[in-house]
Amino acid sequence: MDAIAESQHMDQQEGQGVETDASNEADNVKVITILNAIAGELLDKEATKLDKFTSRIGEPWPTKNNEEVFSFVNKIEKKFIRKSKLHGSVSENSQMGDILSDYVSNISSDGGVDQDCFMTFVKDTINNLVTHANDKQSGTLKGGSIIFLHYRITGDTEDSGRLLIVMVDKKGVFDFTEDLLPKKLVSIDTDALRQAASFDLNLFATVFHTQPTKTGDSNKDESYLMFIDGKSSSDFFKNALGCADLISDQTCLLEAEKAVNGYADALDASPPQKANLIRAFEILVEEKVKNKKPITLDEIQIILERAEPELVEKSSGLKFTDFANENEYKINKTFSVNIYNEKQIKNFFLNDTSEKKYWCRVKRDSIGSIDSKKPVKISPDKKYLMIPIGDDLSDEQIELLIS
Repeated sequence: MDAIAESQHMDQQEGQGVETDASNEADNVKVITILNAIAGELLDKEATKLDKFTSRIGEPWPTKNNEEVFSFVNKIEKKFIRKSKLHGSVSENSQMGDILSDYVSNISSDGGVDQDCFMTFVKDTINNLVTHANDKQSGTLKGGSIIFLHYRITGDTEDSGRLLIVMVDKKGVFDFTEDLLPKKLVSIDTDALRQAASFDLNLFATVFHTQPTKTGDSNKDESYLMFIDGKSSSDFFKNALGCADLISDQTCLLEAEKAVNGYADALDASPPQKANLIRAFEILVEEKVKNKKPITLDEIQIILERAEPELVEKSSGLKFTDFANENEYKINKTFSVNIYNEKQIKNFFLNDTSEKKYWCRVKRDSIGSIDSKKPVKISPDKKYLMIPIGDDLSDEQIELLIS
């Protein structure tokens, strides 16, 4: 069991919520305010002695001055951040899309939400889970407890917040009272988390039902949904929550490249060390394209540690996977790459976005400072890219161009 992180319990109330400081394991996690919380149960055939799944919903959790709820939300929110995830959006033709839309439409302009509205949302969602569980023809599917948490960043009254839906193992790991209220924190083992989904409600309200772009691509790369497989490999929970549209592999690769750069900066890498880390990542991509294999976050972590083992060790063992997850880079835990994706990270693209009079593509490893030995140089004021002309143009042609 994880050690219980110390947290300051702040008594200042905002709506119905209680503030929790979830910043001990990840400094970028801000203080949150719990708006509503409740647990339900998906009861399997073994529990009910019936030939189908049923459910029940417990009592709303007391979110005011309740240490068990405070500690529970604090721990499970941290665990979610640390886990590798899938990133995506809700399918527009899913029942969950309609349920979420109704819920978000009832959140007031100051971010408040009525408890009756929250209860309606929970009932509709858990009924949807029961329907999908009964539709799934599998004797291995088990019941469990389902936790619903709605919280937001403290002080941001215009934030509709995040909605976290977590399925956990039965009693003995996550222990609840008969009314499905969390017992003492000692009973909680967040490693037993089975599946979980987190929705950014602000972004959901902005993106859901929006029209496709002119290129025909949808807005699915504006992902507002994070999903964890956890201990369960069953798709019923994912499908019931409408988690079908994942962000593109291209977005994952570009986000992974950003994360490698950010990770190097977090390690306080020197320019040669940073270049070494970036090159190690590019080599991994090259190998994956050649062998037609997907990339995982863990594999990126391994090649970066091999490239600069002393640098990583000096940083108190900061793991790339933890860095990428905590900083919410949109990288699926597994994604594929192709030659087109590879060219994107190996080349630098420059174009005139205003008048569209020029564009160029240069290999990234060909670019250097003005005093470097690289063929393409950045001007001292860092405003121009200096490219050698070569032998294609004669002196006369060049004179004509500049005149």
